[in-house]
Amino acid sequence: NNILNSGDVPNLYAQEDMDEILQVCKVDCQRRRLQPTKLNIFNQYIRRVRSNLHVCVCMSPLGTAFRNSLRMFPSLVNCCTIDWFTDWPAEALVAVAESVLGKAENLAEHKGAVVATFQSIHASVQEASEEFWEVLRRRNYVTPTSYLTLLSTFQRLMDYKMEEVQGKKSRLQTGLDMLTKTKGEVDGMKEELTELQPVLVRTTQEVEELMVTLTAEKEQANKKKVVVEAQEEEANAKAAATKEIADDAQRDLDEALPALDAALESLK
Repeated sequence: NNILNSGDVPNLYAQEDMDEILQVCKVDCQRRRLQPTKLNIFNQYIRRVRSNLHVCVCMSPLGTAFRNSLRMFPSLVNCCTIDWFTDWPAEALVAVAESVLGKAENLAEHKGAVVATFQSIHASVQEASEEFWEVLRRRNYVTPTSYLTLLSTFQRLMDYKMEEVQGKKSRLQTGLDMLTKTKGEVDGMKEELTELQPVLVRTTQEVEELMVTLTAEKEQANKKKVVVEAQEEEANAKAAATKEIADDAQRDLDEALPALDAALESLK
């Protein structure tokens, strides 16, 4: 409020700053033929500030903040030039939308329709707000900021969705690449199998011939096994008979040895 009213803020400057101000602005007092007192010199400094300092304050009429600010800071009314910005015309809405969405390459040929849609949405909300005021006597402010917010929200949403779609597209492309690669590998394996088919047939024939040979050899081995088993049984029988004879002879020998020992003893 002080800046708008007088161009000064009390107790803002340190002593070093004040000394510099008094030294620089002393010339202004001499030029205006004023006594170079501290008050006159500082007033010349304030005059410079008010001539060169320009303040631009942007405020929205939404809610009670605007009215409260006017009550608390009367300099906003007394010391300012107030510019009231009315509703944007349809041409301005279209131009702003084209400017904001101008870099949106994803819209392509749909850009004109999207811009017209946003212009229609904003205009319809303005009309509905007027009806709202006439029926319920309550204000719903539709400002240019609302329109810019709508455009920026659409831009962010579109970027988010495009990023999401690009991610899905990338995953889908990766899957297709893997399928293509797998198909190529399968086709290569089929070609290898086709080339190896004659080798497989030849190997199968060799295996069948080998099986026939092994079967014949197995039959011969079985016959020999039967003969060997018969010979083994015969040998076992002879060995058992021989053992029985040896046992009988050993028993007879065991019985004869005491008599022999007695006869030899009597001869002594």
